[in-house]
Amino acid sequence: DFKSKNVLLKSDLTAVLADFGLAVRFEPGKPPGDTHGQ
Repeated sequence: DFKSKNVLLKSDLTAVLADFGLAVRFEPGKPPGDTHGQ
């Protein structure tokens, strides 16, 4: 979802879109697993 809380500003004031609602963990030799943010 595009929400104002998902817009981050870098030190040079460049906007970056982020969404921390869902993350995927990658570990060598293991299948990716889903983790849900809070």
